[in-house]
Amino acid sequence: MGHKSRWVFTILLCVLILSVINVRDIAYANPATKYQTKNVFLVVMDGVRYSETFGDPTHQFIPHIWNDLRPLGTIYTNFRNDFITVTVPGHTAMLTGVWQNIKNDGTERPHHPTVFEYYRKETGAPINKTWVVVQHMNLIRTDYSDHPDYGERYKARIDSPGLHKPGELEHAGDVATLDILEAVMRRDHPSLVMVNFGMTDSMGHSGSWSAYTNAIRDADMLIYYLWLKIQNDPVYKEKTTIFITNDHGRHLDGIKTGFQAHGDDCEGCRHVMMLVIGPDTEVNTVVDATRQLIDIAPTIGALMGFGTPLAKGNVMSEMLTESRQQQTRQMYITVIISTIIVLGGLTSAIIFLKRRKTKPV
Repeated sequence: MGHKSRWVFTILLCVLILSVINVRDIAYANPATKYQTKNVFLVVMDGVRYSETFGDPTHQFIPHIWNDLRPLGTIYTNFRNDFITVTVPGHTAMLTGVWQNIKNDGTERPHHPTVFEYYRKETGAPINKTWVVVQHMNLIRTDYSDHPDYGERYKARIDSPGLHKPGELEHAGDVATLDILEAVMRRDHPSLVMVNFGMTDSMGHSGSWSAYTNAIRDADMLIYYLWLKIQNDPVYKEKTTIFITNDHGRHLDGIKTGFQAHGDDCEGCRHVMMLVIGPDTEVNTVVDATRQLIDIAPTIGALMGFGTPLAKGNVMSEMLTESRQQQTRQMYITVIISTIIVLGGLTSAIIFLKRRKTKPV
């Protein structure tokens, strides 16, 4: 190789290295600032069929979720409970990232760590920064697991209208649940919250279609109100991701007792809705990839920067803006490398041709 060729090759190599280093530094700069999310609310509308939520072309029962909230985030059209389609196992799957056959009567704790335990153990957060507020009393043991490496010392605080004496609260059901949550938010500003709105499931079991659909409308309004509260609180605004989902669905019409019950593997019981809104989430986006309840826990961990080592689910990376940014950075790297290779080849060819022309005949 001639002197000029070596000189050109050296310059191109330096440009390539500097370009790749620059893009790499942008892509992997300070993991602590990878996501803007500092708080997560997991909001569960208990036991609602997909056919009454995203699967209904009129969206008549969820006008706020569909019209006001959906454009702000990412919806999943194939989100599923692929295990036991009842309340406690469903919530346990969301909180631990593991399918577990847990009794549905509130007597058994999860056997794998919850996101509250992971978060508190890794970050040292105090107990009042993690909260469980539930309408269903059978969820009263979801605040921590019986796992020997985690457990009670890393538990969340928990409350429910059912723990209060009659008359202490002005309202009943989901409104009372939201009353408790509002008080918790004002007092503690928790970073990690799970709230269960359970009247939808209770009214479904009542066998009254109108009571069931009215409960969905009520939950839709309460969830929208909760979102507005988050946006009007400077501690939470632009720093909070909210997951809105169901723990299970209900039987399809024509299967057993239809909407009145649930618990098998029919599509009505398995197919649930999922909407995620937050500073790190793609807006006005629809994802048709299959995801499951067990993917929620590792996704919460990724957003808040703590590990969920025993979870079996996967991070829902397709909804994250960071994922798209990473793809863009990779594209930049590919373009830089391809461009320099082409330029290097052209430069070498030009030098070679010039040398041939100057050769004596």
